Amino acid sequence: MIEQDKKVEVDFFDHKAQSSDQGYSMLDSRGYQRVVSEFQRYLTPNKNLKVLDVGCGTGTFTAMFLNFGFELYGLDISGICIEHAKNRHSNIQFEQGDIEDTRFEDSSFDVILLSGVLHHFPDMARVVRECYRILKKGGCILAYDPHRGNPFMRLHRCKDSVFYSSEGVTENEEPLSREKIRKAFNLHNFLEIRIYGISGVTFENAADKLAGRLLAVYNFIEMIIDNPLLRDKYGAFLITYARK
Repeated sequence: MIEQDKKVEVDFFDHKAQSSDQGYSMLDSRGYQRVVSEFQRYLTPNKNLKVLDVGCGTGTFTAMFLNFGFELYGLDISGICIEHAKNRHSNIQFEQGDIEDTRFEDSSFDVILLSGVLHHFPDMARVVRECYRILKKGGCILAYDPHRGNPFMRLHRCKDSVFYSSEGVTENEEPLSREKIRKAFNLHNFLEIRIYGISGVTFENAADKLAGRLLAVYNFIEMIIDNPLLRDKYGAFLITYARK
């Protein structure tokens, strides 16, 4: 098993959180709403549901579920991100922790959100195992991650591409295929697993100069291909739904 370099993750996201008083986020509000709208297919507002957002960062995505009435929790490996999250959203319970080894008891949560987390692990088996452990029977996991099948992600973020750029990402990150995700989830007895592509997930900023200059064009293309004929095969992000 190839382990994640956790120090790299902490240093990267601590630095990103320190660089802005508003915290750190890559997607713009429209991009986050696109993911939330997809997650809404599986979620019903219910004040009795305990929901954990893993990889919550500074809490931007977590807070988008406040109007659902959930009892919300957020977990992130970056202590500085968590400080930002606590300062910005006092009505959500945030804490620093390791997704592969959390402090939570078995069957603690009704829903686990994986906020662009899985693609940070060269081997996500331990992540899925821990999520399975703390998920209640009948509960679900919802994740979104960059899709290796998307042409832009394939060229710009896959390490075997001649156009690969490491700017703005950690050395642990790489876009995922649905086969790799399914392999990790199939190690456990989930009753249902769905993995499919979506588009329309637009970005607020880009790390390197070339991508930054092309960001408006990229976001426009993202909106154009967000249709039933293209999104599943070429969508920039994969949605994973798994029910225990």
